[in-house]
Amino acid sequence: MEIKLKTLISIFFLFLIAYFIFKINNILTPFALAFFIVYLLDPLISGAEKYKIPRSVSIISIFLFITAFIVGLFLLLTPLIYNELSAFAKDVPYYIDRLSFLINNVQSHFGVDISTDRIKDLIASKTGEITNVAYKALGKITYSLKSIITTIVLYSIVPILIFYFAKDYKYVTESVIKTIEENSNFNVRKYLSEFDEILSSYFRGQIIVALILGVLYSIVLLIVDLKPALIVGLSAGVLSIIPYLGFVVGFATSLVLAYLQYFDIWHPLFVVIGFTVVQIIESNYITPKIVGNKLGLHPTAVIFSLLAGGSLLGIAGMIFSLPIAAAIKIWLNKIISSLKS
Repeated sequence: MEIKLKTLISIFFLFLIAYFIFKINNILTPFALAFFIVYLLDPLISGAEKYKIPRSVSIISIFLFITAFIVGLFLLLTPLIYNELSAFAKDVPYYIDRLSFLINNVQSHFGVDISTDRIKDLIASKTGEITNVAYKALGKITYSLKSIITTIVLYSIVPILIFYFAKDYKYVTESVIKTIEENSNFNVRKYLSEFDEILSSYFRGQIIVALILGVLYSIVLLIVDLKPALIVGLSAGVLSIIPYLGFVVGFATSLVLAYLQYFDIWHPLFVVIGFTVVQIIESNYITPKIVGNKLGLHPTAVIFSLLAGGSLLGIAGMIFSLPIAAAIKIWLNKIISSLKS
């Protein structure tokens, strides 16, 4: 089998680029995050450009609007979340008593020895190991503080990167497309719309759906009078960016809290009904309206891609994993369609 020298050189450079990416993965995250934000905001910037508004002006305007929105949201939610946390902290001893009562019931029903004395004896036997772990943890505090300072400095350049990426996004993408088309027979534009459709379906659509779910989950938990409703509801909504994770975490946490707070069957039942109603609304109305019939990635593909990307390159890998998964899906669809024809 003949292999051209050009092909060997291309493969060598691909491996070299991959190795370089692995070596700089610690500083790659701010660039990946900035590019991800620019991708989300580009339709707004390009839309403003149609009305003869310069990209620089529209970028700064969007920055100011988003900053004002985040500050306003922070000022609105912070007192509410603080009150929830304060009330929840006061009730913690009460929940511990409830939990101890449950443990005693389990112990008497199943004959399992999980008494307080047994737990104390277990901890006492592990004192040496616990001390050793604590000593190692203290030794890492200085390193952790250095890492935190480095991270803050590193992420402080994200707004600057966003500005320059957004300013030159259109020019850079066009240059890349032209370069690929001029040096190969691959028609990039033919597949670019499908690629953008898949990413839009997940990134833009799923983020909007997750925000709506956070609001709906919070409303359900406020109606049930669960504490802390906003923290659990909004967290479940944010985690919904990863398929089913937000529902599972929010539902399980809400069930446990509902039972510990009221010690009856009705409040957990209200949680079940509320989360079920939200899921019905989401699957039948919210997602179809926002995401529509766009060709998206299967939830298992999304979860695998995020886990694989995170394992390889951390947060940057998680950001890049979905575009790569989308490209692989298009490539596989192309192969399947060529086999059928």
